[in-house]
Amino acid sequence: MSIRHYIDKFLLLSWRLHRIQWNRPMELIWVVFAPFALCCIAVIMRLTSNMSERFNSFYDPIDLTQSWYDLMETLTIRQQITLQHNRSNNVFTPKLVLGWAPDDYNIFEKIMELSLRKLKLIELRSYTGCSEMKAAMQNEFLFAGICFDQGQFEKKYIFIDDFLGKDEQVLPHINYSILYPSELRMFHSTYIGDNWKTIHHDDPKMSIIRRLNDDSIDGHCSYVREGFAFIQMAITETYLVIMSRSSIPKIVLRRFPVNGRIIDPQMTRINHSIPILLIFGFLFPSQVLVCQVVQEKQRQMRLFLINMNIGNIIHFICWYCKGLVYMLISSILIMGVVKVPWNATETIFKQTPWYIILLVLVTYNVAATSFCLLIASFFKSSAVALRVVTVVWIITYLPFFVIYNNREKIDATVTYISCAFPNTVLALICQSLLEREMFSGKQWVDQGYALSYVAERIRVFQGIYIFLITTVLYSAISIYMDVWHTGETGGRRRKHISAPTHSGDFTYQDREDSFLPQGPQPVGVKATKIYEVEPSHRRFKIKIKKLCKRYANNTRGALNSFTWNIYENEVTVLMGHNGCGKTTLLKILAGLVEPTRGVVMVSDFNIQTERHDASLQLGLALNDDLLSPDLTVNDQIRFICMVKGISWNDSSEEIELYTQMLQLTNVRYTKIKNLTAKEKSLLNICCAFAGGSPIILIDDIHSDLDLITQNLICNLINEEKFKRTILLVSNSTALASHLADRLAIMSNGELKCTGSKPFLRNMYGHGFRLTCIKGKDFDLSELQTLLSKYLPNLTVESDIGNKITYVLETKYEDRYPNLFDDLEDEMVNLGIISFRIRDTSLDEIFFRFGSEDGDVNGEPTILLDDLKVVYEDSDSVGRVKGAKLTKMRILALLQTRYILNKRQIPMKIIHALAILIAAICTFSSLIFFGKDYQLVPISFNLTQIRNIDAFVEMMSSSLDVLEMQEFFIELLFWYDGHVKILKTMIDSEFYLLLQTDFNRVVNYRYIFGASLDTNIITVWYNNIPLHAAPYGLNLVHNVVARRFFNDEASIDVTLEPLPFQAHVNALPQTPFSLGTMMAINFSFIFSNLWMSVAISSIMDHHFKKQQYLTGMSLTVYSFCMFVFDFIRVVLLTLMIVIVVSFYFNPRHDVHLYCQYSG
Repeated sequence: MSIRHYIDKFLLLSWRLHRIQWNRPMELIWVVFAPFALCCIAVIMRLTSNMSERFNSFYDPIDLTQSWYDLMETLTIRQQITLQHNRSNNVFTPKLVLGWAPDDYNIFEKIMELSLRKLKLIELRSYTGCSEMKAAMQNEFLFAGICFDQGQFEKKYIFIDDFLGKDEQVLPHINYSILYPSELRMFHSTYIGDNWKTIHHDDPKMSIIRRLNDDSIDGHCSYVREGFAFIQMAITETYLVIMSRSSIPKIVLRRFPVNGRIIDPQMTRINHSIPILLIFGFLFPSQVLVCQVVQEKQRQMRLFLINMNIGNIIHFICWYCKGLVYMLISSILIMGVVKVPWNATETIFKQTPWYIILLVLVTYNVAATSFCLLIASFFKSSAVALRVVTVVWIITYLPFFVIYNNREKIDATVTYISCAFPNTVLALICQSLLEREMFSGKQWVDQGYALSYVAERIRVFQGIYIFLITTVLYSAISIYMDVWHTGETGGRRRKHISAPTHSGDFTYQDREDSFLPQGPQPVGVKATKIYEVEPSHRRFKIKIKKLCKRYANNTRGALNSFTWNIYENEVTVLMGHNGCGKTTLLKILAGLVEPTRGVVMVSDFNIQTERHDASLQLGLALNDDLLSPDLTVNDQIRFICMVKGISWNDSSEEIELYTQMLQLTNVRYTKIKNLTAKEKSLLNICCAFAGGSPIILIDDIHSDLDLITQNLICNLINEEKFKRTILLVSNSTALASHLADRLAIMSNGELKCTGSKPFLRNMYGHGFRLTCIKGKDFDLSELQTLLSKYLPNLTVESDIGNKITYVLETKYEDRYPNLFDDLEDEMVNLGIISFRIRDTSLDEIFFRFGSEDGDVNGEPTILLDDLKVVYEDSDSVGRVKGAKLTKMRILALLQTRYILNKRQIPMKIIHALAILIAAICTFSSLIFFGKDYQLVPISFNLTQIRNIDAFVEMMSSSLDVLEMQEFFIELLFWYDGHVKILKTMIDSEFYLLLQTDFNRVVNYRYIFGASLDTNIITVWYNNIPLHAAPYGLNLVHNVVARRFFNDEASIDVTLEPLPFQAHVNALPQTPFSLGTMMAINFSFIFSNLWMSVAISSIMDHHFKKQQYLTGMSLTVYSFCMFVFDFIRVVLLTLMIVIVVSFYFNPRHDVHLYCQYSG
């Protein structure tokens, strides 16, 4: 098959899909503009925000000594208040005692003694070991503790004038830990209940923009305010002075300057709202796409088109392109919205180029469309698919909160699984993009478009690759599921015994599990069947051999070893009782139902192995399933013609011809869903005959039509039957008598009789019928005597009213003329008004064969006994009244609702899983960090940082400064750090205080830096990362140690938090608090669950009407529905309570909701 053929099929199917969508204008508007409309909420937020300009902020060096005095003063005041209220010390009002250990090393004693000269207003206390000191800190609430690592030192050294003796040798390494309570003591406003956050790299409670906008000199750096940095500097610098036996440069701490920019107070809210608006906006087109795809499968249109060689891959591509096109239109509108300057010159995405936004949205649409088609491939019910895609769409967004809230502890497996969901990836990309919006002047030149020091963010290019990979995976799974469901190109079809490829070979071996009737035959079914001899001059058009179909095990087969031949250019009428297998047979012939066993040949093509060639021979008028409700009559007929290979111009002629013949010209441009039942039936006939199909299959769609319409169909069939083979299913014997060249009757899946009309009358008819009309002087005995002269053993068939009918045997057919002459002569004497004779009717033959069931079994006595029990509690009319009737109705209604909900167990399971997943996402922090988590020690050496970017500048040209710069670069080199050397004019101002391009990028690219001078060293730190200040201090201390002490010297400082002692829930601090997570996740899930419940109630509206027809009042019905829904709410609430109680100790819950919500 050529590529052009595939392109033509693709264009044809795409034309149909888009015509259907265009014929739904309101839905089309909703699909295109729903994402755009929701994103306009962000525009409203932008319009309502008061933009303000922030000027350049330059911060003075931090006076650590003054900060220490302020800390001591605050704690002294707290102690006084504690004494006034007769309270003991606690973690927030500690004793002003600094412990240290071990006390048997005089070098540590000397360091602490000299450090005390700086650490004023505090008392020293020594301990034998660090464990003893830890216990004292926890029990006696000491201010802090210093634990030295004694592994590198001797216990006794000689000191001269506070310096190490010249003959003393000490290894140039020192490690010590500073012990602090986990809780921070210095707090105000949002810092209440804060801790050291050693398990985080970034502040989980404050956004980047809030940390940048902090006007304080230290940026509320806890290391400064809690005295940690001052203790670190005091101990380390004292150690350096003792070891180097000389003075060292003064070291000061200073915060990065912040460039002036426009401040948007709504940026934080927009940061969180944009992903939600986008995801919920694209939910609507996703719902429509899934619903349309599944509806097509429900109507068997998909299977019909597959039989016409429009395979699943072409279907997938067409549906994919259709859904993607409308999403792309929405994405273009959204891109325009977020880039339009709504408030003066400010847009929602000011720093991000338009092509980056469009690229993200387009790749998201690509992945989301394949995700929708994946969901649609698993379902055959549009109602179920719609509810599932809604819940799954929301669930696949919730992992974003897990990753966003637990960036430090997230497992790689969880990340990989979460990245399989397009909604999660989109939210992570939006988070990265919106963080960049907070930096004024950020350029899109760095690789991957991500903050350099944030390794766990998903970059734009990474997200695009993820979208494309998941698209391929989703598409492959979706196509496989569609192929598996339809059995295309293998699958279920290849399970069958190989069938013959030409009409002359019908070799078929019976199997032990044959569908032939087993055991005794049903009543009325004859074991021997007599068929008419097949005419030699007629060619077979359809041949059926031992066809069997069973829908389920342990059930009677719909078709049982059905064998039949249909001849060319004849009208064959198939009759049979309801449920005998007529429709099943036609669907097997049409390729819409797979037979269990047997062989079917259509125009020398095997329906199983040559499905496409066989289907092209068929014109189908089965039911409304093959009609597209939103197409017009003109479009429907044209589509069927073009599927069969008819050109556009030729299809127009076909449309004109058949719409005129069936009088549909006036509704050619009317949507099919707006047609009457009669017009739909006629349209089905048009579609069957259009396209020149040589074989026409017509199901019993004309049974309810009026005589005029039936006459139109009959005229069309009579017009076309000389060039087509027509199989018509009908139980109308009048229609069969008028149209049929051959007639077949089936019952219980078996062919009972077949042949021409004369053959059936002769073979299965019982003679002729003589009907006499009685007069006033009718003499029965005289009539009997006259008839007996010619017909012995005469039997009366019926004697009702003024009609009497006799059965005339065919063996006396030669005597009929004489009988009729005598009867006509004696009419007056016999008292007969008139008489007539007729042959055996088709109705009688049909009643004889088509109604044989033989399966009627019953126990009437049981039913009567049950009825008597009911009557015992009834009044004379047979109905209960009053309270008893109301009770019966309530119980019946509740039981009915229970049964209806029981049938929806799969959906209930999905709802339960949704709630469970929402609970897991909500409590993910507890899962990752554990209940009553504790902080971990953090060592301020460079091995703890993933990506290091720093800068250094020389403020003088002295040899000391040059060597310190070399050591600075060398240290970072060994830890894969990147150092930028700033070219500063000697004796000029700091480079960071100049108006340069470097200032614009320093806060989002560099962690710390150093300005080196002969007498003073300035340590710069970025206020965005949590622990930049102690890292920078420790690095500079190592640089000074290598310059003034030993070129291999190393200093490691560790912050070791003690276990939490405050009586609050020990919940990990996250960007979204637990209360916020519960509000977001459960509101998302329950809003969609209740929407599903509402959809179910709407779909059951007929049930409500039925209750009213039985006499049930609105009050009783509403009460029952309230009780049932109340029980449902209680069960769901209990589920949530159980989940919450599983994670929490109840005695802490008050603190939890009071302190951490919001």
